[in-house]
Amino acid sequence: MAIKKITISVPQKESKKWKLSFGKGERKRNSASVIFLAIEKRLQARAIKEKLAIRVKYTKDTDNETIPSQNAPYLLYATSCFLEDFLSKEVLKRIRKQYLI
Repeated sequence: MAIKKITISVPQKESKKWKLSFGKGERKRNSASVIFLAIEKRLQARAIKEKLAIRVKYTKDTDNETIPSQNAPYLLYATSCFLEDFLSKEVLKRIRKQYLI
């Protein structure tokens, strides 16, 4: 059975939109915070039945990926670490309070 992946693409100089893919199609968003909140809503709204990995692509050759897991808090916290430089201070503060306790 294949592991499902959520893919986030960090915008390059020529493109100002972030790309988010849940495996079917691609959505474009304006900021990392909006991307993170969309993933958070999706993972909290549904029980994760299969292992899931989240991949953040920075450039064509550089990326980070979580270990496949069904643990939503782990996936969200690891993703926030990958996106730490791009998230707003308010979102980072809430993440630290919520997932580090």
